[in-house]
Amino acid sequence: MFKLKKYFLLAGGAAFLGFVGIFIYGVYNQDMSKLEEIGERENMILAGFLSDLLETQIKDFITLEKRDTSTLLGSTPRRKTDSILKNYSKNRSILKVKIFAPDGITLYSTNSSEIGANEANTPSIVNATQFQQPTSEMEFKGNFSSLSGTLFNRDIVETYIPIIANEQTIAIVELYSDVTDLVADTKKLLYRDLGLFLLGYLSLFSFLFLLASHADKIIRNQYATLTDANRQLEEAKLNLDNQVAERTRELSDTVNILDLEILERKAAEDQLRQLSQAVEQSPSSIMITDTDGMIQYANPMFTQITGWAVDEVLNQSTKILKSDETNNHIYEEMWETIRSGNVWNGQIYNKKKNGDMYFQNLTISPIVDENGITRNYLSISEDITLHKEQEERIHHLAHHDSLTGLLNRFSLEHRLEQALALTMRQKSQLAVLFIDLDRFKAINDSLGHKAGDHLLIEVAQRLKAICQRKSDIVARIGGDEFVVVLSEINDPSFAALTAKTFVEVLSIPYSYENDELITTPSVGIALYPSDGDNSEGLLKKADTAMYHVKETGRGNFHFYKEQMNQKIEEKILLEKALKEAIQQNLLELYYQPQICVVGKTVCGVEALLRWNHPEMGFISPEKFIPIAEDAGMIEELGLWVIKTALKQLHTWNTKGLPQVRMAINISAKQLESESLVSEVDILLKDLELNPSMVEFEITESTAMTDPMKAIEKLIQLRNLGLELAIDDFGTGYSSLSYLKMLPVQSLKLDKSFVMNLETDGNNKAISQAAISLGHDLGFKVVAEGVETAEQEQFLKSSNCDLLQGYYFSKPQKADEIEKFIKDFITPDD
Repeated sequence: MFKLKKYFLLAGGAAFLGFVGIFIYGVYNQDMSKLEEIGERENMILAGFLSDLLETQIKDFITLEKRDTSTLLGSTPRRKTDSILKNYSKNRSILKVKIFAPDGITLYSTNSSEIGANEANTPSIVNATQFQQPTSEMEFKGNFSSLSGTLFNRDIVETYIPIIANEQTIAIVELYSDVTDLVADTKKLLYRDLGLFLLGYLSLFSFLFLLASHADKIIRNQYATLTDANRQLEEAKLNLDNQVAERTRELSDTVNILDLEILERKAAEDQLRQLSQAVEQSPSSIMITDTDGMIQYANPMFTQITGWAVDEVLNQSTKILKSDETNNHIYEEMWETIRSGNVWNGQIYNKKKNGDMYFQNLTISPIVDENGITRNYLSISEDITLHKEQEERIHHLAHHDSLTGLLNRFSLEHRLEQALALTMRQKSQLAVLFIDLDRFKAINDSLGHKAGDHLLIEVAQRLKAICQRKSDIVARIGGDEFVVVLSEINDPSFAALTAKTFVEVLSIPYSYENDELITTPSVGIALYPSDGDNSEGLLKKADTAMYHVKETGRGNFHFYKEQMNQKIEEKILLEKALKEAIQQNLLELYYQPQICVVGKTVCGVEALLRWNHPEMGFISPEKFIPIAEDAGMIEELGLWVIKTALKQLHTWNTKGLPQVRMAINISAKQLESESLVSEVDILLKDLELNPSMVEFEITESTAMTDPMKAIEKLIQLRNLGLELAIDDFGTGYSSLSYLKMLPVQSLKLDKSFVMNLETDGNNKAISQAAISLGHDLGFKVVAEGVETAEQEQFLKSSNCDLLQGYYFSKPQKADEIEKFIKDFITPDD
């Protein structure tokens, strides 16, 4: 741990090296510098003296005419100079003498080989010549050519003395002197001084090292003593800490035990308080009785539910809550269960203090002591009166129609199954009457859903008033469809009589606000067992009979017949085939030309939809269009017709065919579509068609179903620039006041009035009147169904505007009608 001697040795060695370095760098260098200065100064004095001595010879050298080597070596000045130097250097340390001309040429040298050499650029020659200053320098030379021969390892001083005459340097004398002995003596003195210094330093260092060693020993001993004392102190402290820790641990254990006991007691108190609060604040009614049913405790919820205050019922029998609505056998079962040590749970009616009944979910548990003996009974109950009422309401909603209160489809099927089972056992008969209201959708659409709902409620009330027998079942199964089941009948005539009553009573007008609602029922009847023995089959056949009534005039009743089912199956088959035909693009358009009477030209064509089924052949539009309307396919089908017809018109325009107007039929369903106008507008723009060359035809009955809506939609179409026409004019029940309001440009006289014009006077009169009326109203009139020349002549004479029929051309495909238009010549031409 302690390294005093080591550190002292390191410090002493460093100091020694430092002193030596300082001595060498300072004393030695300084003394050697002084030595050099002394040697240079003495040599300069010697050189000056020598230059004065050789002044005459120097001048002789300068005045020599030739300075080549041979002249200089044999010259008189040289011989005199050699003689002077020989005598002068006997007692002096002169090694060599040289004389230079100002231009640096060596005029004289004790070394003959250097005569004539040029040393003009040496620093010393330059300094002596230009600055006229003597210079000296001392240096060590390994070998040197001197007067006495070659010398080795000598310290030599060189001195250059300028010879000046008339302020000009006329020559330079260079003197080499040997100062080796002087340097050697000086170094000996320095080494002696350094040795003495080092000896004194080592003596002092040894003395100080002994002192440091002794001090280190003393410190080590003291440190060992201190360490031992510290160790003993640490051991004592550790023992004391252990004792304190042990005592602290014992005290901590004691405190923990006390804390645990306090926490357990507090937890028990908290648990008891929470239990008490839970019981007091419980949303359930809690009551504790003795084994005889005497009330010992009741919580606030008990008071809230029953109206009895706690102090009023303490020590009273639970019989004060008993209700006559609960059967006695339930109470007997309850007491038998809890007295046997088991838990009883059930739902019973109890009575409040004010006499009101309430329905509760009740659980009673025995409370036993540590010996297993029952001491009390715990009663926990909830008032579920509202829940019970909601269940009953939900059950009613689940089984009854929410609008009319009649049974719904689910309940009808269940009740009908029960009635069929009873009828089978009794071997009697049963009738299912399927009722649908005629024109209900028109009422709903024109007057709104409130009017429709009011009508349905009134119909339900009239049906219930007619069906008074307990066995009768009256249900609404959706929309405007009702079903009545007449069970326990012995004769189908009873079903017919009831159906006749339905037709008569339900056809009586209904009052709604300031309107009178008029509808009639279509009633289909299916009988058990002749028409079926299950609910699904009877409902289906009654529905089929009802549809037969719809197709044969409405407002009547019919019993089911097998032929009706065949028609329904045919309809279903056609509906499926039509859907496939639309999806697979199997339908096509034919075109029939319209001939302008004035000009005798083809001025238009009517697009007619055709369906050539691969197995059933050509199917009439009059047969499949109603199916498309009933199945909800008419909008898709109608839009396809519009797109196809307009694309064909665009193709004809591109080919340069004479412009003809394209007439397209649209149905009532299409007219109700919100997107019809925008879709037509987009097609016209995309195909770059002139809207005035497109004509939409609507039937008279379509326009008159809801005239105001029809007028609004037709105005929107007319605003696009389309032409509009009323088709089958004269066959409906149109109002001329509404007809005037329709934004149409043409009337199409129905072909039924054109037939037999040659022989039927009535048809002639009607046709003339219709043409005249149309013109008076500002319409063009188109006659369709023209088949003979006589019909053509009569219509021309009656000023009919356009003619259409087989007399000119039957409906043909696009390429055939295209050729017809190009080659057209009127038959009378």
